[in-house]
Amino acid sequence: MARRSLKIRAVERDGPVSVATVVRILRRTVKLLSELDRSIGGTSTPSTRWGLLSASKQSPLTVEIGEIETDDQAVSGMALDRFVDGIIALDQHAAAPDYYTEPCLEAAKSLVGVLSGELSKIEFAVGDRDFVSPTQHVAANVDDIIGREARYYAEWTTLEGALEKVDVHNKTTFSLFEFLHGWEVSCDFPEDMLDEVGDYLRQRVAVYGETRYDRRMDRPVAITVEKMDRLRSRSELPTLADLSGIDITDGDSSEDFVRRLRDG
Repeated sequence: MARRSLKIRAVERDGPVSVATVVRILRRTVKLLSELDRSIGGTSTPSTRWGLLSASKQSPLTVEIGEIETDDQAVSGMALDRFVDGIIALDQHAAAPDYYTEPCLEAAKSLVGVLSGELSKIEFAVGDRDFVSPTQHVAANVDDIIGREARYYAEWTTLEGALEKVDVHNKTTFSLFEFLHGWEVSCDFPEDMLDEVGDYLRQRVAVYGETRYDRRMDRPVAITVEKMDRLRSRSELPTLADLSGIDITDGDSSEDFVRRLRDG
């Protein structure tokens, strides 16, 4: 497999780009690549060491970095693609791209921080792809994402409520109206559960999965459903009349029964 590389083009405002700015660009670029390598590979340390392959003397300054040593070329190649795709996605939307963990987001924000006095723009390209030019929108969107993520947290849990409002337009979802407080919880479910969801419409159910909680509202707001069970309807639940006549004391009086429990 051919080794791939990342080209970086620094477009100056007035005069040449300083060595200090070039070093900042390279360090911050490698930082984001390394964080993506960790995220994609699922490892605590990156699998690749990056090095300077070439540098131009013409304006705009163009440098090329690539692998000088790697344990997994597939991961390093994917990191390069995610670098370019992700940083442009962050420039356009306040949503974390695939594999962009919080350290990746922070590294992306730091990278566009080099767009200061000396530079009018910075551009990146992988292979034969066109150059892309992120802006300070990346930093604003990262702040928005991290701020929202801090507001929410996830837990694996079971929620109980009434299944209503099934929607299959763009993705398969239904609303669960929680019993105790009446909260509406958005439930994503796989398409292979569609028949089951249809059978349980307007019935009481228990759903299990990764649940997203809103810290400010102190309540669940969404769940990715992995398992669902139907609960008995109110008419199927036992009444007080059904419980009358049940003997739990083996014929003893209540006083004798409590005494026997106390004395062992």
